[in-house]
Amino acid sequence: MNNDQLKSLSPMDVRTPRPTHLSDPFQEFAEEYLCEVLAKPDRTLEWSDYQNLLGPFLPAGTYEESVYFLPLAFEFTLTHPEDEIDLVSSLVWFSSEYAARLAEDGLLESARKRLRACFDYWTADFHVVHYDLAACRQKLWSIDHNDIVDHSQVVQEGMGDLVRFKAHRDLAESFYRSIAYHQGDPIRAAWFLELARLQVEGFKSPKDPVIQGLLTDPDLLTAAGAVVIDKLLPHEPSPTYWKDAFATLGF
Repeated sequence: MNNDQLKSLSPMDVRTPRPTHLSDPFQEFAEEYLCEVLAKPDRTLEWSDYQNLLGPFLPAGTYEESVYFLPLAFEFTLTHPEDEIDLVSSLVWFSSEYAARLAEDGLLESARKRLRACFDYWTADFHVVHYDLAACRQKLWSIDHNDIVDHSQVVQEGMGDLVRFKAHRDLAESFYRSIAYHQGDPIRAAWFLELARLQVEGFKSPKDPVIQGLLTDPDLLTAAGAVVIDKLLPHEPSPTYWKDAFATLGF
């Protein structure tokens, strides 16, 4: 996500100042580490720092001590794709666990918009990375080919977190509706099929009846497949991804 896209989001006006102390409410961290994190300028914080500050489950600070870092963590996640998988649960958990507190501080809607912006960004295109036999052997894989969709893991895990942590479950349901009812958009149709494929292959999907109903609806899957075959398949450089995906889905 570029700077213009980030700026298009309404400001997340956290009025709580940067903390000078982290109380470590669950007694998980060494005092030396907590002091080291607070001594870092904002621009040098790393994914592990944000994960420890925001959780999930055992954050280094209380809500009051950690909320300052929430907008910084959103920005970091969107500008450091190599770290997105390590931070999505932190963003969803903190925004869910402290939804009432965020609402009291006038920050809840901004947090929700940022959560949705993450998923919209990750699914703005559909890029398959293909590994042929030589590439698989180089990675010491015994398979003869593999295809990985960029951002697929973070989207699936993040959606699962939205459902699991409950407060923003509606964001997950609305996202799945947007790709299931894609209105002929090949990118959204492709994402619908990708997430359905992962579920069939045994990867964990959100335990939500609305989402499960969409992912297993044969008419929706067939309609998405028709759009992909017509608009996306002719331009897909991977020689195996859609063949394998359609076989998995029973097309």
